[in-house]
Amino acid sequence: MKPRAEPGEYCPFWKKDVSKVCHTCHLYECIKGKAKDGEPTVQWACAIRLIPTVMVQNTNTAKEVTEAVEALRKDVQNTSPIKVIESIARAAPQSLT
Repeated sequence: MKPRAEPGEYCPFWKKDVSKVCHTCHLYECIKGKAKDGEPTVQWACAIRLIPTVMVQNTNTAKEVTEAVEALRKDVQNTSPIKVIESIARAAPQSLT
C-alpha cells in the first residue's frame, strides 16, 4: 500500500493537494537506494518529479563505468597477457555478486 504524501504541495495532474491524491496515482513510486554513507534509503515521490534525479544518477554511474574501463585499458596495455588473464580470473567471482 502506498503511503500518503506530505501535505502542502500541489499536484499539477490532479490539481489537488498531493496528500489527497498521490497514494492513488500510478505515477507515485517508491525509489530504494543507498545514501553516500551506505545507509539504505526509501523515497516515495512522483515518477515525473524523479526524472531529473534519476538522470543525474545514471550520468554519474556512466562516468564511473567509463573511468573503470579506462583504468582497465591502461592496465591491459602496460601488463603482460598472462597477468591480464590472472587479473580477470581474480575479478570474475567479485563481479557475480
